[in-house]
Amino acid sequence: MDPEFQRLVEANPGPDDAWHVQLSGCLCSQLFSEYLLLKRADGDESDRDSSLLAWRGRNLLELTAWSL
Repeated sequence: MDPEFQRLVEANPGPDDAWHVQLSGCLCSQLFSEYLLLKRADGDESDRDSSLLAWRGRNLLELTAWSL
């Protein structure tokens, strides 16, 4: 595990670090939401739209990059 990541995970956030915890939580929430939307769009064979699948995939990839 990356030492910087380990330090942030184990550290107790102080009043100045609350934004970091909130941002991480929001990114995780959005990442999971986009995953579910992509899964739902892929599973609906009657209304499968390739542009929607591409858009959802791009959102998932971008959120993953921002989360790292």
